[in-house]
Amino acid sequence: MSSKRKSDSVDSAKKAKVAKKKQEEKDESDSEDQVSSGGEDAASDNEFIFADDENPDLKIKGPELAGQLLIMGRTNWDLNGRRKIPSNCKPNVGATLWEPNSFGPLYDVRVKVAVSSSCAAHNVVITEDNKCFTFGR
Repeated sequence: MSSKRKSDSVDSAKKAKVAKKKQEEKDESDSEDQVSSGGEDAASDNEFIFADDENPDLKIKGPELAGQLLIMGRTNWDLNGRRKIPSNCKPNVGATLWEPNSFGPLYDVRVKVAVSSSCAAHNVVITEDNKCFTFGR
């Protein structure tokens, strides 16, 4: 290997280090600008404070009853809606539930609202604790 090639590789390595150092300095200076903006924390602008008694007219009353989530029908969601099964997939025997079954991940959770429809690709579930879960394709 010639000395010319060595010096080129050394020069390019030095240039890369210098560029990296300049980038780090730029990143540090950017964060300092955000923190020193008038003595206020930048994250406080994005925070939302929720109080239950702020405006009672805005509250929506949900259903009084809650229950367990049951599913039935096609459960092979990655193949739903396809005309033909892809060549690298095997047809999944037992992918259709012909009677209601409990949904495993939400077995112990009391559900107030479940939103879905026939041929739905996405489903929404709202629990008694007002947590929202979505699942589907």
